[in-house]
Amino acid sequence: MIKHWKLLYIVTFIIIAIASYQPAYSADYCFHGHCIIRVKGITYMNSNCEITTWDDGFEFVGKSKYFASVDLDKNGSAKGYWNGKGAESHAQDELGKLYRKNECWVNDSAELCAVKRTPKKCDYMH
Repeated sequence: MIKHWKLLYIVTFIIIAIASYQPAYSADYCFHGHCIIRVKGITYMNSNCEITTWDDGFEFVGKSKYFASVDLDKNGSAKGYWNGKGAESHAQDELGKLYRKNECWVNDSAELCAVKRTPKKCDYMH
């Protein structure tokens, strides 16, 4: 009898784990748009871009070598990241806490803007 309860426990655990799984970048919507990355007064991107949004943030990439992401907090602020002056392969350079200003997220040293224009098919490659 104990073996049946152990098996039931394991199967239940597996079902719950599978049902609650979501990919880290489960994109909700994708758009063609226009984006700006400005850090410490230097504009690194001001061009057309691809914007991917999800429940708690978004990211954007353009034809330049730079890209950025914004992670939204429940309190209305956000944290920004970009791939840095060296155009690294991951957006790991933290830009600090950001606040919404029109289509942009800004602070004293950074400005990340993502103006959505037209929907597009999500490619999930980011």
